[in-house]
Amino acid sequence: MSLLDSTDYKAALSSRLLERKKNEGSRFTFQRMAQHCRVQKTYLSKVFHDDKTHLSPDQLFSAMQFLDLTEDEQGFIGLLYEDTRTSLPERKKKIERQLEEARRAHAKTEKHLESRTIHSTGDALSGYYLEPTLQLIHMFLTIEEYAK
Repeated sequence: MSLLDSTDYKAALSSRLLERKKNEGSRFTFQRMAQHCRVQKTYLSKVFHDDKTHLSPDQLFSAMQFLDLTEDEQGFIGLLYEDTRTSLPERKKKIERQLEEARRAHAKTEKHLESRTIHSTGDALSGYYLEPTLQLIHMFLTIEEYAK
């Protein structure tokens, strides 16, 4: 599950911790996260299981650092945190719009594609186009049935 599918910062942090622990082992434990945030393990547990207890902004920052979240993920979790903590309806609406914008931006294909420009010499290009099998592939791709 992507962090951007989350609606609660606590659930997002908890699920990422469990995911990292499953994939990478004992480096990502609840105890180590609590130590990194400079809180007791019992307090961190209370934060994750009680709706009225929250991390401070500095503790949240430390938790996100511990989990090696990207800048985009940190920004999104920060918005979820603010959404949870605010009591002003106008601010809540503004934060919810920002959350939706982040989700839409993340859903775009361009966000996940990486491209690099390849500079080739004339010799490499001539070798490519003189290769008989590649010529056949290019010809077959012009036929609608094979282009699919």
